[in-house]
Amino acid sequence: APDKLTLRFKTARPHPLLPNDLVAIRIVPKRIAEAAKTDDFNSGKAMIGTGPYKFKEYVAGDRVVLEGAFHLNNERRRRALRGSGS
Repeated sequence: APDKLTLRFKTARPHPLLPNDLVAIRIVPKRIAEAAKTDDFNSGKAMIGTGPYKFKEYVAGDRVVLEGAFHLNNERRRRALRGSGS
């Protein structure tokens, strides 16, 4: 990879749905993944918030409520977004 924030994927043959498949990957902290079962993730019980939104509420079959959790007030995250990493 050209830098520590870039991933490169090499497939055995053309895979036109790869971008779609990649958005289905959920990255969660190890402590949460180890404490939860598959059903916990599927039901929303183990849901967490990432990126610019934070999980607030889940009502099965009805709604997921997210709230803004922008990280621009966090210096470490600002540096990561700028690409300096430290």
